[in-house]
Amino acid sequence: MMTRYGCYILVLVMITLVVCSGCDRWPSNDPELPAPEAPPAPINLVAHINDRSLDLSWEVSDSSNVGSFRIYRADSDGADFYLFDSVSDYVKTVSGLTFGQPLRFQVTAVSSVGIEGLPSDEITAIAGLLSLILDGGNEYTNDRDVSILLSVPGNAIYLELSEDPSFADALVQSFTASTMFELSEGDKLKTVYARMTFADGFVSDGTVSDDIELDTEATIDSVTFSPTGQVLMAGDTISFFLDAHGELEGTATVSIPRTPNIDLYDDGTTPDVTADDGLYSAYYVVPSALNIFDGEVDGDFQDIAGNVAPTVSAVEPLNVGVSTPPEAVTLAGGLIDTATVRLTWTQSDDDDFASYRICRSDLQGTIITDVDSLRIAIVNQQNTLNYDDYLTSTGTYYYRIFVFDTQGEFAGSNEVAVTR
Repeated sequence: MMTRYGCYILVLVMITLVVCSGCDRWPSNDPELPAPEAPPAPINLVAHINDRSLDLSWEVSDSSNVGSFRIYRADSDGADFYLFDSVSDYVKTVSGLTFGQPLRFQVTAVSSVGIEGLPSDEITAIAGLLSLILDGGNEYTNDRDVSILLSVPGNAIYLELSEDPSFADALVQSFTASTMFELSEGDKLKTVYARMTFADGFVSDGTVSDDIELDTEATIDSVTFSPTGQVLMAGDTISFFLDAHGELEGTATVSIPRTPNIDLYDDGTTPDVTADDGLYSAYYVVPSALNIFDGEVDGDFQDIAGNVAPTVSAVEPLNVGVSTPPEAVTLAGGLIDTATVRLTWTQSDDDDFASYRICRSDLQGTIITDVDSLRIAIVNQQNTLNYDDYLTSTGTYYYRIFVFDTQGEFAGSNEVAVTR
């Protein structure tokens, strides 16, 4: 039997149930929250073709609700798209691609709360092997006009070439795989960039390039040798040096009389102290029977680009050979008219013959070594064996003839007296 307190409790419970069951019909003061919006689909999706890679780029009309992007990829024409990558930027490089493989891409935008929008339009791109070869692959050129050979997959229709990677000064021309390009002035390393536009609108990224060193001039700073100031003998060693103004990998030689050209090297071996510094040198051992008097040492140089430097001679003359003087000749002479003395002599057979020098004095026995002050003539032909001397006044005159060799050694003949 329910007590009075039990009845009170039961009534209160029933009232509470009635009140709670009608709560959803009571008006609310809270505002309704709108459903989160998806970001817009990306637009202008473009693939820039590189060497076995692609650079994808895109835009969005409103970036205020964009937190990241999802890139979807399909590896063939009929394949399904799969999530390839997620990025926060507006570009993506896809590398390590197979040559000639067609790829399809779409991009979606994702909001900051993770809501993904609709995909962009689909594009198809084919990665290729792009290459540019300057001047047949040569490392150097001495001509500003160089050939361009391009290897480009697909259907390229336009071409831009420039030494500026931004292509600010480039002219758009119809694409051709082989063309010419004029390098800018100034000898230095040049880099030429190429950018192609394809029939489907894709544009290469401009990283296709090649380098070449423009070198249009060769210079010799100096030619030297040591030792100097002495007559060198058979077996002596001469060190020759040619300073090529710092140019490397060229061809340097020196030439001396009656000797084949002597090759010089820039390889760090003695006497060249430092390799690859543009100073070329070589040792030369004097052979037997070589005679040189005041000979020129001429240096020649051709650089690796094919430029030929003007010949430069050493300041010091070169004297090489035995010190034995030539054999003297025999002199005869007499008047052939009232005032003309005809001198005749035997021929010198010296292999190192340089000249005959004829001397005259009005004092007997004074023509000894002071040849130049008493000299009246020089005869350079070895087989010329006579000379006429016209006397302007009467008296007795004394003559000697000296044979000189190329080393400056000489020998005097007998003395002949003639009286007018």
